[in-house]
Amino acid sequence: MRKIIVNSLTFYSHYKDTPSLRHAFNDLSQEIFGLDFEPFYTSGWWDDSFVCYTFFDRGKAVSNVSVAKMRFLIRGRELDALQLGTVMTHPDYRERGLARELMANITKEYEGQFSFWFLFANDSVTAFYPRFGFVESPQHVFSCPFDFSSSSKRTLRSLELNKEEDCRLLDKIVFSRKPLSESLSLISGYAITLFHALYAFGDCLLCDDIEKGLLICRQMGEDLHLYDLICPRKFSVGEYLSLLSFPGVKKIVFHFTPPTEEFPGGRWHRTRDRDDLFFIKSSQNPLPAKFCFPVTGRT
Repeated sequence: MRKIIVNSLTFYSHYKDTPSLRHAFNDLSQEIFGLDFEPFYTSGWWDDSFVCYTFFDRGKAVSNVSVAKMRFLIRGRELDALQLGTVMTHPDYRERGLARELMANITKEYEGQFSFWFLFANDSVTAFYPRFGFVESPQHVFSCPFDFSSSSKRTLRSLELNKEEDCRLLDKIVFSRKPLSESLSLISGYAITLFHALYAFGDCLLCDDIEKGLLICRQMGEDLHLYDLICPRKFSVGEYLSLLSFPGVKKIVFHFTPPTEEFPGGRWHRTRDRDDLFFIKSSQNPLPAKFCFPVTGRT
């Protein structure tokens, strides 16, 4: 744990195992985002790859920037990346440059250690992050017509995270995952994937007991929104999906970068969501021209 006194405020980082500081961070995150990180911590999934950098005022968390240390397979190369997130300041402490000070501290600590840095933000801060070398990069989503009418069907079951055995299975599956695409795949930094499973996709976790794999997906009318596909071995995504049954589905929308060569009828669409902008900092952008950053790897 690190501690520094700055202008009557106390700066801490690497403090997740200190209950009073962690609870104060949780209080701020609940007030700003409606998120309580305590279940993430008690599950054991909050590991040292996710670190909070926070200003406190007499024990109260008032401003924070978190980092997630990750590794990706990008165009056939393994690259280390640093993601910034949980950027928040209590309303009573805004316009004091606290987020800027935290960003400066993080930059000083990690400069030169990662192939690229990235974050997601809305358009209210498009002037803020470029001060630290970030540039906005367009995002895309890949979708493809798909026929689920095959007679050979694989049975899937829903994971229930209130059951200890399902939590252990989820942990095992996620930490044994193999990359789906040479273009862009998460290969390390799985705490964020488990965070999403716990908070955002608890009703979307489908387990394949034969492959010991996991689909994170949601059917919306004739579209199957596929948020992640996790398996402990490499396989053909298209062939695997053809074994599954989703009655009424005519199209798959991928919320990650799939192996597009397996889906010749698909196409990329540029996204226009100004509340979900992608910013990257790198001396040379390593990402492909069209990509979808995996939604289960975002903070």
